[in-house]
Amino acid sequence: MVKTSNPNTLFRANSLATKGVDELMKMIGRPYLRNVLKPSLDKIHKENLSCEIDPARLRSNDTLGCNLNNLTRNIDSVYTAIVTSGGNCPYTLSSLFSNLQKQAKQRFPDVDEIQYTAVSGFIFLRLFAPAILNPKLFKLQSRRPSRETSRTLTLVSKVIQSLGNLDTHQAGKEKYMEAISQRVLDMKHVNGVKQFLEDVCATDSKTDESCTNCTKEGKLVEYRATGLIGREYSKRKKLYRLSETGLTSLRYDEPYLIRKADIRCVSRVDEDAFGVPHVFQIIHNKGTLYLRANNSVDHYEWITSISRLCRDNTCKTDRYHTGALLHNKWTCCSSKSPSHEEGCNETPGRETEDIPDIDIHRELQRLYQIMKDGYSKLESHHALLTEQLAAGEKESERKQLDSLNSLITVVRDLSSTHEYYLNNDMGLSPGTRHVPLGPVPVG
Repeated sequence: MVKTSNPNTLFRANSLATKGVDELMKMIGRPYLRNVLKPSLDKIHKENLSCEIDPARLRSNDTLGCNLNNLTRNIDSVYTAIVTSGGNCPYTLSSLFSNLQKQAKQRFPDVDEIQYTAVSGFIFLRLFAPAILNPKLFKLQSRRPSRETSRTLTLVSKVIQSLGNLDTHQAGKEKYMEAISQRVLDMKHVNGVKQFLEDVCATDSKTDESCTNCTKEGKLVEYRATGLIGREYSKRKKLYRLSETGLTSLRYDEPYLIRKADIRCVSRVDEDAFGVPHVFQIIHNKGTLYLRANNSVDHYEWITSISRLCRDNTCKTDRYHTGALLHNKWTCCSSKSPSHEEGCNETPGRETEDIPDIDIHRELQRLYQIMKDGYSKLESHHALLTEQLAAGEKESERKQLDSLNSLITVVRDLSSTHEYYLNNDMGLSPGTRHVPLGPVPVG
């Protein structure tokens, strides 16, 4: 921000700071983004209406007026969902945007609306607009949209991005965008965006608990005992949704719900229990539910999300089995008792369950790589602050320099550890290039 002379380009480049905020928004804001956009995007995918307003692309049976109305309705649906959600923005992001807003006003005190554009450059340009354009990438849809729906999402994203820029002119350079711009890009919609940005940056009415959300949805394969318990299992793929009330199956008209308060334990299941990987179990007051995820990442996310949801439950079981009751005995320990109360494993304590619903190692590695790639910029900024302090020390610059010194120290330590691992440990594992499996070639 210090080096930016043109307020119109503030936070628009892919700098170290903007990449860091991007990662934070993806980690913290994923449940919020899902709650805001998914209902509107689901409706757009389901209806699959023609919204093409480019005369050169119109089909023979389409009318421009009807398509324009369809597009306007879809834009209004997404716009309303966004501007009414400011109070639900996670506290961590609200605190960050509030600080960015204050810094921007201090840096450009004479620029009108800088307090809005500084924030909208992140939340609209880097979160809402990309998520609308590619909902599958942001896990808002499980399948790729049709060509017609994809075109609709492109037009909606373009208009929402223009509103995020507080633009009351034309969305895009194309002439065919004039009609939709006249309907949507007006002061009424822009003022709605401004109020939304004010709500996002307001932290007084929010607490850290406002960013806690265990919502997850996806298709899982359910293994259900058929006939006598412990004989055999049937399997069926169902859509499951995890919310603050519990886990719901959405396959039938009558949803099946495991209430949050009834969950006693959630854990992985041994691969030899059903002969397939990625199976986990939910032990609850009415029995045990066995579910198989699509892959290891999905398997991890389901277990951690459910564990976090029920971590304060008081009805937890002390012991459990890691296998399944098959042919009247458990596959993990051969015990014939049908109850989990005599299980072969102890239920983990709360301290081991209190884990976030993200892959910590992957996200930390990604953040480290961003810091490593921007290390030269950190050193340059360090040198600049040192010169400024030498000319005349200021308290704000002293605090920045202290924070920068801590960050540079951490990056150096991590780089040293990585370098040591690459040079000393990585080549010692069997099956690597340095220690191949099989007979050692002679000569």
